Amino acid sequence: MKFYLKQSINLFKTYLLGLLLFGILRLVYLLRFGETGIFSNYSSDLVAAFITGIRFDTQILCYVLALIFLLNFFLFIKIPKLQNSIVTFSKVYTIVIFALLTAIIIIDHQFYTYFKTHINILVFGFVEDDTSAVLASVWTDHPVIRVSIAFCIIVFVLYKIVSKIYSPPKELSKSPNTIASVLLMLLLTGVFFLGIRGSYGPFPLQIDDSTVSENQFINGLTLNGLFTLEKAIEERNESSKPIYQTDVLANSGYQSIKEVMADYYCLPIDSFPSANYLDYLFETTDSNSFLEKNPPNVVFVLMESFGGYYLNFHSAKLNLLGSLEKHIHEDLLFTNFLSSTQGTIYSLENILINKDYPLISSTNRRFESFQSSIAY
Repeated sequence: MKFYLKQSINLFKTYLLGLLLFGILRLVYLLRFGETGIFSNYSSDLVAAFITGIRFDTQILCYVLALIFLLNFFLFIKIPKLQNSIVTFSKVYTIVIFALLTAIIIIDHQFYTYFKTHINILVFGFVEDDTSAVLASVWTDHPVIRVSIAFCIIVFVLYKIVSKIYSPPKELSKSPNTIASVLLMLLLTGVFFLGIRGSYGPFPLQIDDSTVSENQFINGLTLNGLFTLEKAIEERNESSKPIYQTDVLANSGYQSIKEVMADYYCLPIDSFPSANYLDYLFETTDSNSFLEKNPPNVVFVLMESFGGYYLNFHSAKLNLLGSLEKHIHEDLLFTNFLSSTQGTIYSLENILINKDYPLISSTNRRFESFQSSIAY
């Protein structure tokens, strides 16, 4: 029991070290990215953000320190070699995991410099897109050497502190009362699992709890890159789940494609003998002998984030079109349409294969050809 209590105290010290580390990095995040006047205009909100941030940090720390928490129960086995091995493992594990957490938070900081948000599902583009091009961009757009030096300094300081915490164990000077010790052990266990849950209410801690201000940056300040990375992994796993036609039909309250077509065209279901919806959604133009002999060259350009709304403000004094103005007046311009979605890859998929949801490019079906492809 003495040995267990001693290592539980060490675990609590490790937790406090983690809170200090996360708090300092959150302060750096605020100083780097907070807008001018944020301290004077939102001082009370900032205090609330840091207090709420402790809840999110506690949840992450309890998750990553759960292994040490469970291993400490094996300290009741009176085998000195086993006990010393657990202490040594706890020290090495803490140093490695804290170094990893620090690296993720630093990456989150640099992620914000480009995307103006915490780590999200876009981070997976590092491996899913052109990784070499992304690495080249990281090298040119980020202070890699300075960030690496800062990371090494932080890890060195963590190494020294953790080594001090997990120095050769010394027994408590006073033999603890058995009943009090058991009660304390139960209390520690309850508090630890409360930390994992992040809340004593009916619902566990969730991203909605980060709202403490009308200022969106301050709300983002409550979170850390580790929590948002976890959510990004969940979102990616969810988007990667295969969705079948039968699932879509069932979720929409239909039994068959024929029922969908009947509602879409307001016709009797008998009007649709084929079960292939493509037979009713697409038409093929008649053969054209002239086009066969004189095939046209078609160039399609998709420009991202060019809102047509701003075209209304173009004038001689406020030139918003530049060299595009000639084509606006001389070419064919269609303005009465809406984008299928506000996301680039979603819009591309809708244009290329005539579909919206779910996102196919993140699933194992991304290499398939689809009959609804505009190329056909």
